[in-house]
Amino acid sequence: MDPTPRNISTFMFPTAVCTRNPPPEPDFAGLDWSESALNPKNRIDSLEAPCNSEWTIHGADLAGTRWFAVPRFAIGRPPLRIDVHIPDLFDVPGYLRDTLSPNSPMFGELEDAGRSNIAIHILRALQYWSDNNKSLEKKYFELPFGSRIMFNTMNCDVRQIKILIVPIYDIERQWLSIRTLQEMWKLPEDAWPSVLDFESLHFHRQLHDTITVVSIPQYGDQQFIFKSLMNDVKYFYHELKVLMTMRPHPNIISKPIHVVTKRCGFGGRRGVCGMILEYYPKGTLRRWLKEHRQIPGPDNPAAEISWAKQIVSALMHIQEHGPGFYTNLKLDNIVMADSQDTSIPKVVIIDFEQRLGSPAWTPPEIHCVSFLNDLIHHDPKSPISRKYRDLFERYGVAVPDMERAARYTNPEAGYCYPWPTLAAREREAAQVFMLGKLLWCIFENSSLLNSYIGINSFRDNHSETLFPDLFKTPGALRKCILQCTIGSWESRERTPPLVAKGREIVLRASRNQRGEDSLEDVQVAIRKWWRQQISDAENFFERRFSGQSDGNWARRPTLRDVLEVLENLET
Repeated sequence: MDPTPRNISTFMFPTAVCTRNPPPEPDFAGLDWSESALNPKNRIDSLEAPCNSEWTIHGADLAGTRWFAVPRFAIGRPPLRIDVHIPDLFDVPGYLRDTLSPNSPMFGELEDAGRSNIAIHILRALQYWSDNNKSLEKKYFELPFGSRIMFNTMNCDVRQIKILIVPIYDIERQWLSIRTLQEMWKLPEDAWPSVLDFESLHFHRQLHDTITVVSIPQYGDQQFIFKSLMNDVKYFYHELKVLMTMRPHPNIISKPIHVVTKRCGFGGRRGVCGMILEYYPKGTLRRWLKEHRQIPGPDNPAAEISWAKQIVSALMHIQEHGPGFYTNLKLDNIVMADSQDTSIPKVVIIDFEQRLGSPAWTPPEIHCVSFLNDLIHHDPKSPISRKYRDLFERYGVAVPDMERAARYTNPEAGYCYPWPTLAAREREAAQVFMLGKLLWCIFENSSLLNSYIGINSFRDNHSETLFPDLFKTPGALRKCILQCTIGSWESRERTPPLVAKGREIVLRASRNQRGEDSLEDVQVAIRKWWRQQISDAENFFERRFSGQSDGNWARRPTLRDVLEVLENLET
């Protein structure tokens, strides 16, 4: 089955039980002549990048509907984060889907997306549009932060594509002033980094939807990260507070160098719009594992043990001298950095927004409760929503108010429900679970768990190894990894039925066989699996909140136990 952002989003979430079938796939067979890519009127005249283009594309989101396209006149200017949005794959005519492959960002790294057919077509359309919009530069810099350039339609003829500028005001409305944050946090004055005016930032390139590479005149050619959020700004303020108050550690991202403020387009007030962080050009641990897996030669156990120890040390530091827990441990939230003591690069944990991680990485005590919470908020008037709202109320468990949580209110433990409801030892056990998955990736040299279909499951070079298969991991560590991940789907014979194989979604049971699984087989398998997951979640919820222990977290080792195992590997 071909993966698309829409069917994967259906598979990824417990709301799959509410959907009889995922949306139908585009049908490229049986098109009439008017819809055929062979019809001359439907042919794209060129898929060569325009010469001397006034636009450049730095990447796209994995869904392929949001593109980080920047006009040349914006390079070296303040990063207004004005992205290009195009129609969804299913809203594009069939003859264009086949030629442009709008979902191509799913199959490569962010920067690779700019070389795809769809990216070139977007560039050509933008070039034609801007050539006929002489006042564009003036309009562009008058827009609020986070505004959009919208493609209302897609067409084989770029001259027929209707492109609009859409001002977005809500992001700036969510910004809080320095004074408001100071009154909320009541931190000593020396805890605050110096304030930098947004206008002093010089844009270089976009690495991620929240990560922009910039330079600042007072630092010469040195490059930094400007981190800002385009939605859910509350997570940014929580991360800012965490980084400002946590003690330094060599394997945790440093305190912000500057807080960035910008004058809002309405009212003239100044809001905190981002922060300046150190830039790590070596990239993430996931990229490192992916790229070095392709280089022939022996593994480097000394490096792997060193990285593992650094990560455990950082998690212990977070527990003792930081927010107390880290909710989203995964390969993409660890970057590589130069080490002063050895030629082996060190690892650094980043991203303290404290969002909920993927179910592939999080333990059952987290995702079981979050699954039920998702069903409550999916369709608040539905019978299934009322069923689980009643379940929460029966055990006196508060249902998070999603509307109230939209704005930042300075919650002590952040917005990552249900982490704040766990006791300290339970939080540590939940982190150990994620650590076990991470150790498996490091020592099996795998950049992907491949145990759960997600929108990012197809961008890596796949190995046949699936968690918890252990081939390269040292013997003494194998038992530790399995103990860390007690309660996992795999240990309870609840493994998701779908896996990624090349550029296809296949049934796990038939991944080593030739031939394609039918769409019906895939749909039946995933619905059956989600029904079992929700049943398990109900049982877990009732045991936990009626005072019974599920027994999983208590049987996992502590962080210090894992550190001792790693230290013994060196002897």
